[in-house]
Formats: sequence, C-alpha cells, structure tokens
Amino acid sequence: MSEPMYLAGRVRATTTLCSDAGADFFLRLLDVHEDGQLRTLVDGFPRITEPALADGLPVQIDLGPAGHRFAPRRGPTR
Repeated sequence: MSEPMYLAGRVRATTTLCSDAGADFFLRLLDVHEDGQLRTLVDGFPRITEPALADGLPVQIDLGPAGHRFAPRRGPTR
C-alpha cells in the first residue's frame, strides 16, 4: 500500500467451513509491521455445530467492532 488505509466499523469474515463434527474455529485480523511485530485488531472464536458442516457450510462470522489505521509500506512489496 502506498497510502494509509483506514478500517472503521464491524469486521466480518465470510468463508466455508467443513468438519466431520461440530468444531470451534479461531479467526484473527492482524496488522503485521515491517519489523515483524504483530498487532491483533479483532478476533473471534465461533463454535459451529450445524449438521450441514460435514458438507461445507458457508458462514459469516462477526468479529466485532474495530478502528485502525494501517500504515503505508515503505519500499517494494513482497
């Protein structure tokens, strides 16, 4: 990113989950700094127990509110 990016509002992740049984999942949104430091912005620990999980269940997981400014990267991106 050559310019800062701002995040404000509720964070949601949409994905398809598969498991033979109910399962606990862990999702985390991080800001990874150029020096390798990590900053957790939001995370969630949903428990999914629906029977359709074995076939692949599309879910939207609400991680809660966040407000953050991502700094622009210096130099070439990887």
